[in-house]
Amino acid sequence: MLKTKAAYDEAVKTLKELREKEKKENQEALLKAVAESKWSYEKIMEFIRSDPEDVEE
Repeated sequence: MLKTKAAYDEAVKTLKELREKEKKENQEALLKAVAESKWSYEKIMEFIRSDPEDVEE
C-alpha cells in the first residue's frame, strides 16, 4: 500500500507541475499575442471583459 501511495503522490506532483507549466505557457502566449496585435489595449480589455453572449461571431 505504501508503494501505491508513493506512486499516487508522485503522479499528483507531476500533474501539478505540468498544469503550472501549461498555465505559464498560456500566459506567455497571450502576452505575446497582445504585444503583436494591431488592436489597442483598451479594445482588447473591452473584449476580454465582455459577455461572450454579446460578442458576434
